[in-house]
Amino acid sequence: MGDVGCGKARMASASCVLACQDRVGARLSTASAPATRPRRARDGGGLDRELAKMGRAGMPVVDGLGLLPLDADGAHLPLFVFNKN
Repeated sequence: MGDVGCGKARMASASCVLACQDRVGARLSTASAPATRPRRARDGGGLDRELAKMGRAGMPVVDGLGLLPLDADGAHLPLFVFNKN
């Protein structure tokens, strides 16, 4: 949480590095990726495969959450990824 330029993305990146050093898989993504990737996969018929792929990381790290306006569908799909972790 914080204003633009206060280092939120760097902190997210550092969290992923530390997790990997502790042998915990981590995946850094922007806030739009957990919403758009499953939606595209669902529309193409591969939602389960995409959710499994996104859920492999032991620690998902999302940068920019709260910056994007998401519709109800876009807000619910990332919860499937986070629930798996």
